[in-house]
Amino acid sequence: MKLDNITPFVRFVRTEEKIPPGNDFVPLDHRLFYCIGGEGKMSIDGKEITLKKGCLLYWKSGTSYRYITRSAKIIGCNFDFTNSAKEKSIPVPPSRAGLFSKSSIIENIIFEDEEILNSFFLIENAFSLEEKFFELENEFSGKKLYYQNRCSAILTDIFAMAMRLYKIPEACKASTLAEEILTYVRENYSKNITNINIGKHFNYHPNYINKLISEHTGMSLHKYIIGYRINTAISLLQSTDLTISKIAETVGMPDLKHFSKCFKNITGNPPSYYKRK
Repeated sequence: MKLDNITPFVRFVRTEEKIPPGNDFVPLDHRLFYCIGGEGKMSIDGKEITLKKGCLLYWKSGTSYRYITRSAKIIGCNFDFTNSAKEKSIPVPPSRAGLFSKSSIIENIIFEDEEILNSFFLIENAFSLEEKFFELENEFSGKKLYYQNRCSAILTDIFAMAMRLYKIPEACKASTLAEEILTYVRENYSKNITNINIGKHFNYHPNYINKLISEHTGMSLHKYIIGYRINTAISLLQSTDLTISKIAETVGMPDLKHFSKCFKNITGNPPSYYKRK
């Protein structure tokens, strides 16, 4: 099989954290973990790995695993690469290693082009995939019309992006830089930050940073900053007694007229609407 031919069937998606260490298990379908926080250790096929924020871990059905220490918070996905066993739609528990039989594996395929998918891999700086995993979890938990089609499409996209990160180390470096820039924005949004001074802070040309953030988030750096400020303003409008002008100043947009215009463009309502709510 080739990666181009996958039509994933997503059997289960969930958020887990602080799972206690235990015995060796063998999954009967494939596993994909993305770490959204914390840190922990696992053993995959006898090899010890460390999970921390931004890590992506995949292992194939029939590959043994064990939790060693676990305070990492992950979004986990149980899936098949094809729809050949979609009648098994409920989560399939793993087998204890001592009781495992190869005949119980749900799907046993061999990849011709991406041999790493025939065992397991860990990508340490896969921050660019985080939003995809949140989207996958929301789609699966919502179970709206055609949710399985959407989950399949999202997981296909995740694997395409993951293989790009795995094969091109520069992509991982770019992903890490993008996450550092977004963290800087979230920590300094109340200040007068612009593409130019952010470029100076990270010693990169503003055009490169803007291109990087556009690839990482789907929006320009300026739009991301404005959006983050407006989302923060909504929270302050609903949870504090601060005036609208004070909130505008607090989120780094002291020009009340400009703040109100941006607010309405993004939310469709003036700030006073949320203040009343």
